[in-house]
Amino acid sequence: MKIVGISASGRRDGNTSRLVRYIMNKMSEYGAESEMIEAADMDLRFCTACENCMSKGFCVIDDGYRPAMEKIKAADGIILGSPNYSFNMSAQMKTLFDRSHMLLYYMRALRGKYGIGVSVGGHPYRTDLVAKMLSQGAWLCGGYTVGRICAVSRDRDDREFLDAEKVYANADALALKFYKAINGKKRYFFQNMLRKFTLEPALRRMAMSKKEKYPFLYDFYGKL
Repeated sequence: MKIVGISASGRRDGNTSRLVRYIMNKMSEYGAESEMIEAADMDLRFCTACENCMSKGFCVIDDGYRPAMEKIKAADGIILGSPNYSFNMSAQMKTLFDRSHMLLYYMRALRGKYGIGVSVGGHPYRTDLVAKMLSQGAWLCGGYTVGRICAVSRDRDDREFLDAEKVYANADALALKFYKAINGKKRYFFQNMLRKFTLEPALRRMAMSKKEKYPFLYDFYGKL
């Protein structure tokens, strides 16, 4: 079992990284192989909306996104972590979502994989919502959402959380749930049905109606 954790904070080893690493360490105790990716260490450029990924099947931007995405696709479980910046995910995480455009349209790239969301904020307002958006990342790309966790830091420079005992207890419970889902290859019926009858048909219609503009997508969906 391989787990990849991403901390999409501009600060390396900040509070978001700390909570992501805590869950990864618990997964390692269960026997999982884990690897951490710090967005602060990445050469990560914005999506330019050139749509080459949709027309030809690959991103033309040569930066740190490519190796990171290969690690994600090779993993069994993905932990997406972001601080709550302006009541939303960080710019780094949003860039990863935008650059994963084709993963969304493939709808198979993370099939059979599992994801959880982690967010830390300086205030509880919308921090859980950020974690929820992150947890849905795997589902959007064909996988399963297992759960989420959020925490509030005492201070930007204080490496502790408010109500820390509860935070760590919730992190322990989520890590165990995450491990059991991956190890047991759990299937989430409602998530499957929601994807099958809402998202996938809409994406298929779009792809099949854009043969000239998006030949790669057209061919891909035509073979499914």
